[in-house]
Amino acid sequence: MENRKYQIFVSSTYKDLIAARTKVIATILSLYHFPIGMEMYSADDDEQWQVIKETIDFSDYYIVIIGHRYGSLTKEGISFTEKEFLYAKSKGIPILSFIRERDVLTTPEERETDPANQVKLDEFIKKAESNKMCDYWNNDEELGAKVAIALSKFFSKRPRVGWKRSDSIASPEILEEMSKLSKENRDLREELTTVYQQLQKRKPELVVDINDTSQLTIKFQDELIRKVEVVARPQEIYYYLIGSELTPFVEEKEVESYNDRLPSKEEVDRFNSSIVAYARLKETSQSIKIGITNSGTMRATDIHIDLEVPEGLLIIRESDLQILERPEITFPKNPLDLARNKMIAKQKGLNTLPDFLGANSLNTLPPFLNSLNLFGSSKFYMENISNNIHLHYQSLLHTRAAYFDYLICPLRRGEFIILFQIICDEYPNPEIFEVKIDVV
Repeated sequence: MENRKYQIFVSSTYKDLIAARTKVIATILSLYHFPIGMEMYSADDDEQWQVIKETIDFSDYYIVIIGHRYGSLTKEGISFTEKEFLYAKSKGIPILSFIRERDVLTTPEERETDPANQVKLDEFIKKAESNKMCDYWNNDEELGAKVAIALSKFFSKRPRVGWKRSDSIASPEILEEMSKLSKENRDLREELTTVYQQLQKRKPELVVDINDTSQLTIKFQDELIRKVEVVARPQEIYYYLIGSELTPFVEEKEVESYNDRLPSKEEVDRFNSSIVAYARLKETSQSIKIGITNSGTMRATDIHIDLEVPEGLLIIRESDLQILERPEITFPKNPLDLARNKMIAKQKGLNTLPDFLGANSLNTLPPFLNSLNLFGSSKFYMENISNNIHLHYQSLLHTRAAYFDYLICPLRRGEFIILFQIICDEYPNPEIFEVKIDVV
């Protein structure tokens, strides 16, 4: 006889399977294990269902006996037996299913009379048959024998925790050693908790701001807009619309080449945006100090700060602004101006006229743009200014602060939020800060 004893939960419908349950319980007792069942409890009562669940939780194996009746229904619409079966399955308890042969002779009291319940019984049987351990029986004696064989195999193949006498588990010496180890473990846990609490008290607390504030107001300068004049995209030329006086002096392929080399509307729009932004950066940028303060009780090391700057604001270092190149765009020479030049030269008996007398359609540029090289290759350097800035600081003692010098330039009025994400070696996760910029 083994020292380990198992608790085995027996579940079935009640009145029609009293003899079968009695035989199974007797079989379990003959194997020196503990049968337990809750047939006198109602699984539809919340308090009693809690007792049933706890009993199944403490059981090592679960046996379900299925006859030809589905049984009383719970408020969920399933039988008490199926509710216990499903709960045992959800808890991972090994299940042994014993289903009575469907063609065996039965009394009227042993048969299901409700068609709806018969359908539910058939579905329940399918669930029970899906278990690895499922067998069929005709009479109580056969059921008892099959239960004994199945349990013996389960005890060997799927041993469970079970129960043992306390005097068979360990000697007094072992129990004393276990007690000492338990005390040592408890003391170490308490010490670890104390050290952790001390470390929690000592940590860096980093805060970022701009000009020592989390809300900054900047004045927008309207007058600059009147000083910056943008360019318009020249119209394409259609050869068939050229007057007869000029057609001898211009070829159709020259017109086609001109149209092909004209910048697109999108390129001109980007250039205009870039030249306005460039002018604003040069004329209206304001100095700011991005500050990081450690108000904690511990040094912060390897600090990384990422700024996400919204559209409508530009932030740049002064050294980068000094080397920032002006945007440039190319407009090809108008073939009609060249044709007029040739026509006038022929009328005056000259070979050609100088280009400045009509060779370029943009010879009357606004004063601001006269200083730009509009006839080089197209460049939009403003697009290379990133809205994401990364700052790094190696180490910052507690109660100390560090500052980064930058320039800020608003492109329009409004309210803007700059997001700061900060992390250091001592932080398990990044922390997020916001600085509000009001452009008025």
